[in-house]
Amino acid sequence: MNAMKKAAAAIFSAALCGLWMPTVCFANVTDEDGNTIETVTSGDFEYSVMVDSEESGGKAACVEKYTGTDTDVVIPDTMDGMPVVAIGDTAFAGNYTIKNVTLPKDLMGIGTHAFAECTAMENFYVADGSEIFSSRDGVLYAHGGTWLVRYPITKIPAVLEIPEGVVLIGDNAVSYSRVLRKVTFPKTLTTIAVAAFADDVSLEEIEFPPTVTEIPNFCCYHCAMLKSVKMHNDITSIGDGAFAMTMLETVEIPVKCKSIGQAAFASTKMSEVTIPSSVEDIGYCAFGYQTDSTNELYADDTFVIYGEKGSAASSYANDIENGNHFEFVAKGEPSTSPEDNEPDEDTTETVPANDDGDGLDIGAAPAETEAEMTTTAQTTTTKTAVKLPTKTKGMLAGVIGGGAAVLIGIVAAIVAVLKKSKKPSDGNTDES
Repeated sequence: MNAMKKAAAAIFSAALCGLWMPTVCFANVTDEDGNTIETVTSGDFEYSVMVDSEESGGKAACVEKYTGTDTDVVIPDTMDGMPVVAIGDTAFAGNYTIKNVTLPKDLMGIGTHAFAECTAMENFYVADGSEIFSSRDGVLYAHGGTWLVRYPITKIPAVLEIPEGVVLIGDNAVSYSRVLRKVTFPKTLTTIAVAAFADDVSLEEIEFPPTVTEIPNFCCYHCAMLKSVKMHNDITSIGDGAFAMTMLETVEIPVKCKSIGQAAFASTKMSEVTIPSSVEDIGYCAFGYQTDSTNELYADDTFVIYGEKGSAASSYANDIENGNHFEFVAKGEPSTSPEDNEPDEDTTETVPANDDGDGLDIGAAPAETEAEMTTTAQTTTTKTAVKLPTKTKGMLAGVIGGGAAVLIGIVAAIVAVLKKSKKPSDGNTDES
């Protein structure tokens, strides 16, 4: 958000010089890095002051928080004489009252999660004169309709057809729907941003178009009814938590995929996966991990991974340091399991996994909230007791950091599922 603020502030001309800085009530708001932002209260809004780095007298306002209770909100064009040019990362996030919002004409940037989880939102409007944003049937677009910024949650249909001309689907753009079952994409689409369809709990299927080559972080996180995902072969990466906490039973990893993020397929119904040799990097708990009734991650030792000897798949399956000890099947090559390094007569090598427990199926029934999901989860297995190394904790911290910048609702889920380490065998918790 700081970069966006600087970029926005930099375009102001010297004509803004001389605007005064009000000396009224200040409050504490933090940015995405946890730094405190000084804010000024103006009516039902709290805003921060943005200063042009080249023209020290040039000032503008960034809305950081809305504190009112109105269902129809008009963000003013100016606050205390300063033009409103930005809306902060979480300014309206989690507001369940607002139905209609009108954005100011000079607005140049909207924070990633500014309107996340606004479950009552019906329409986005834009004041006349805006050169960047526009509204079409209450849906918010930018740059001549090429960027789908936000779809009002209450207007998301069961079957959504993204219109032709859209090149980018923004962060959280179509998240938190309770009715969306299927989405189709335009031929013009090239980019899907973070958590674009996260927490769409009725979404059953998604097929990514050949024009999209990267699946973003948390793309379909907690889409509790998602059973079918189709990815074309030119997809090169699958982001952190992209399909975590879904009903997926099988998935075909694209043959050109190079990286799979942390927790990408954690807490699904998958019992096995074939990972092509093109994959060079697999993040922590990407496959074979479930959560118990307390939302703690544990490895499902019955999970089977198919791949090539010496590949990232082989390394991941037997990454003992990070708690992985999955059955690895290498066709035509000797097993790389620590327990079985000798080749068999057969051309297909199978390495038996430990029988300490089996997978917990938390996706058997969709849950509207994480609390309900926790209630419905039943633990019938013995979890693998592994002391989580410091290295892995650092990796987890990276995922948590990414997750914390997704949605207000997703934050709670990511923290609950990913922040807790597996229970150490000695009963102690390594806090290092």
